[in-house]
Amino acid sequence: MVWIHGGAFNTGGAVTYADASPLVSKGVIVVVLAYRMGPLGFLGHPALRAADGSVGNYGIMDQQAALHWVQDNIAAFAGDKNNVTIFGESAGGFSVMTHLASPLSKGLFHKAIVESGGYAFDRQLKQDMLEATSTTVVNNAMVAAGVTCATLDAACLRGLPTAVVANQLAVAFNTASASPVPAVDGKVLTRSIKETFAAGDNSKVPVLNGSNEDEYALFIAIGEMGRRAAAMPPNFDPTNTSFSLTSTAYPATLGGLAAGTGLTGATLMSDGYYPLTAYGANAALQPSLGASAMGTDVVFACQGLNIAKRVLAQGSPVWSYEFRDQTALPSVGFDTSGNYYLSFSQGAAHSYELQYLFNLRDLQNDERRALATEWRRQWKCVRKAHRRL
Repeated sequence: MVWIHGGAFNTGGAVTYADASPLVSKGVIVVVLAYRMGPLGFLGHPALRAADGSVGNYGIMDQQAALHWVQDNIAAFAGDKNNVTIFGESAGGFSVMTHLASPLSKGLFHKAIVESGGYAFDRQLKQDMLEATSTTVVNNAMVAAGVTCATLDAACLRGLPTAVVANQLAVAFNTASASPVPAVDGKVLTRSIKETFAAGDNSKVPVLNGSNEDEYALFIAIGEMGRRAAAMPPNFDPTNTSFSLTSTAYPATLGGLAAGTGLTGATLMSDGYYPLTAYGANAALQPSLGASAMGTDVVFACQGLNIAKRVLAQGSPVWSYEFRDQTALPSVGFDTSGNYYLSFSQGAAHSYELQYLFNLRDLQNDERRALATEWRRQWKCVRKAHRRL
């Protein structure tokens, strides 16, 4: 099994998942790969065009290089190169979708697990837009850094000081897209993921795909954390709900999440969609819970369901899941003493299933440990799926 970590293609790392012993103990050989992120992984400046005319997606090429390594070397670790499962969460799940769509990944894996990776398919840029956006990013970064090149070519970009790349270029890149996704570069992806699946040209392998019941609660929580940290002095009292998402901001939040659908925030607050009254009796927490519900549906759950439907229509084996543990230990919202200070419970939020798959922390009680045992068993079953078909 080859793990691809998440982090919005901009952050995270393989080291977080270094302890895969829970899967290894079940007879699975686990490869945890690293790949370039941010501008180093996904900038597509025209000066960097390859001889074949393609540009960008270097982070995905790193992943493909790792999959080739597995094909060439995994036998030395008692692995079977003909039984490779790729799995990833968030940007890692989107990466799995990219490999399912990429002609360069065909034959490098035999099963796929997509965890919360069905998002942002409508944000994939075509090559011309990628190059235009990347040109603006580079120009802004060089102005901010006060550096120039006689000719803005590949040598110039590769010769930029490390500090400029780590600071001004990263800032300009994040300003243009805080959460980039692989573009249609003409090589790694000749068409968008959506177009590739619609045409039936994706890799036909068994797929397990799903999401978490409260995915978007993580992002609502991060927003509240930012407001608490910005207060003078910073406020870490969970009973103080003044830092929660407000009912005044609720319609705009829903409208932003629904951008492109033609639905307004006011419409989405109606009884048929996400009325505040559907989210408990505490009026101060209703906007946070309602926005979490809608963000979960729009960004992750509905997209994941569409993936399953598309794979099923193609005749490939597909399984779906929803992670629902409301007692899952949260990753954010703790002060330096380990006290939880946010106003609402995040429940089964984005990425919170990973502690049941990898050895990330003490799960603290037998119920969670039992769930972890079952979770790992199910993932191992997918690894064996082709032998049962």
